[in-house]
Amino acid sequence: VPVYEKDGQVLYESGILCDFFEEVYGNGELYPKDPYQKAKAKILMDSATKVTGPYYKLLFGKPDESKKKEAIEDLQKYLKTLEERLENKFFAGSSVGMVDYYLWPHIERMAGLGMAVEADLMPKDKFPKLSAWISEKTTPGVKATMFSDEHHKIFVESVKNGKANFDYGL
Repeated sequence: VPVYEKDGQVLYESGILCDFFEEVYGNGELYPKDPYQKAKAKILMDSATKVTGPYYKLLFGKPDESKKKEAIEDLQKYLKTLEERLENKFFAGSSVGMVDYYLWPHIERMAGLGMAVEADLMPKDKFPKLSAWISEKTTPGVKATMFSDEHHKIFVESVKNGKANFDYGL
């Protein structure tokens, strides 16, 4: 969970911080101007919590095959929702927006987790739009700060081995 602290004031939670930074430091271009479209963007961002349950079942659990299959199905059900919402190059249309930045870390981890649990969590034939979106790497800033699939795999394996290396790659 990200935390921001300045002058003794503390804020936390990803969505809250996204809004705060956009309001304080942004130029007002990361959310759609239309209030209805902005609300829909926030709903989609809020729905990202649906990925965490199945993700963490696969990450921390030692699930039997049926539980692993169930977690993968739950994860892919959520990914299907994202696939359907991705109507253009980006979630907000033809340019990158807050939804893209917010969802990126969740989707970025899929390939590495899949490698570690020996499952294709986001097959290109099932999720062609998401696959194209992730291959774009969103922006130069994302490209500069992202981790490789192999990096995520090594981290996941460290967690599964009971020796989580939270500093790997730093």
